[in-house]
Amino acid sequence: MVISITLYMIALILLMTVLSAVSLLYLFSDRGSDFFNLKKYQKYPLLNRSYLLLLTLLTSALLVSAILAASFHKPEDTTAGYMLKTLNVWKMTHLADSWKPMLWALKELNANPQNPLSLYERIFFVSKVKFQYPLSSLLFLDYLKQMTSADGHAISFAMNILCWFSLIGMGFMIYYLFSDSANRYDKYQAGISLDSKKQSRILFFMISLASVYLFYPLSRSFYLGQIQTLISCLTAAALIAWSKDRKGLAGLLVGLCCSIKPQYAVLLLWAAFRKEWKFSVSLLVTAGILQVVSVLEYGFSNVIGYIDVLRFISRNGESFFANQSLNGLMNRLLFNGNNLVWLKNSFPPYHPVVYYSTVVSSAAILGAALFWRVRQKPQLLDMALIFLSVTLASPVAWEHHYGILLPIFAVLFPAAIARRPFGAWTEAYLLTAWFLVSQKFELITDQFANTHLNFVQSYLFFGAVMVLVLLYRLLSVEPRIAKTSA
Repeated sequence: MVISITLYMIALILLMTVLSAVSLLYLFSDRGSDFFNLKKYQKYPLLNRSYLLLLTLLTSALLVSAILAASFHKPEDTTAGYMLKTLNVWKMTHLADSWKPMLWALKELNANPQNPLSLYERIFFVSKVKFQYPLSSLLFLDYLKQMTSADGHAISFAMNILCWFSLIGMGFMIYYLFSDSANRYDKYQAGISLDSKKQSRILFFMISLASVYLFYPLSRSFYLGQIQTLISCLTAAALIAWSKDRKGLAGLLVGLCCSIKPQYAVLLLWAAFRKEWKFSVSLLVTAGILQVVSVLEYGFSNVIGYIDVLRFISRNGESFFANQSLNGLMNRLLFNGNNLVWLKNSFPPYHPVVYYSTVVSSAAILGAALFWRVRQKPQLLDMALIFLSVTLASPVAWEHHYGILLPIFAVLFPAAIARRPFGAWTEAYLLTAWFLVSQKFELITDQFANTHLNFVQSYLFFGAVMVLVLLYRLLSVEPRIAKTSA
């Protein structure tokens, strides 16, 4: 009965989405009638067209949330529901998905500084606490705790306040990236200027800010109390720094990301292969200093013990549906581990098919990103591509890890609308990719968790792959793009 109702809701939502999308695209096309006077859309400044598309998507997201809330009677489990949770600044005291294990690790380090077993052996492997960050990630919390003598509850609240303001900062950065990207691609659009931008800054900023709170991976990240919120903001700032040709600053920002997520070190190879030495040196120095300080503070054996954690995670991965990676998809397809409930003290068992498919896919994704256009001067879209590739290649890529896609979309929207890499279907492609990565559909997809159709739970992963394909397509559709946004 539940499955039949769910199928009905899926059919209804898909039908409404497809009909609205097709109607919109037809009216915007050269073949459609001009009954609604939409032909002017093609004459709008590129920035206006980009924001018009974004506003259409945000409005549609609210409608979909309303349909899901009315159908399942769980408004809090929709995209709009998470927006309201994120806006409620007074409900942040319990958000500690990152801070709790990090503070636990600090407490263990301070209580047993001379313990012969590494911290990760004690916490991760013995106590089964999923502390999965390098020790360099603890430095800020450690120094903040020492300077203020605050307890864990106060530290968590302070970090959540920082993340809350970071989301507002993300709104400004999205607005800048939209404007910067439109300005770059408008150079080759005859008869288009950005004069109207000066009259619409407040409106465009409000739409940008709304996109932050209606982008589920970001609102989910904040609601959990996740340090990924700060990483997403650092990623957006790095894209801005690169667009302004501040390669050293971009490297410093990525170096800070490396202190929390070591896989970002792949960008060091990416930049070195392209002889972007300012970026490479800045990244290496920043990450290196933080690693040295962590060794001095916590001991070499504790720091190096993190390698065992990485090895274990790469072998087992996560089967919980929020793991939006190929590893998570394969674990679920093979019914290897728990699907609907996150188990804080265990991982799915090792499965050779899952492991080797993860290794092969990760090597393919990262290899393609590292050597794609390696002899050409990298532009902003190249950096967006390597950021997304690093996330997609990870064995564990939680929903909130895809918060980096919002600043990538801010670069992509004007570029895709100007270059039209998929011709008349470009807007449809953008619409589909946006909906898959920005919306929460678990109320529907979880109904298939115990069936062979559980691959639908990986909708965010499929949407991210679509974005990756779009990036490759944009970078190959016209060689002169590389000359416009280096």
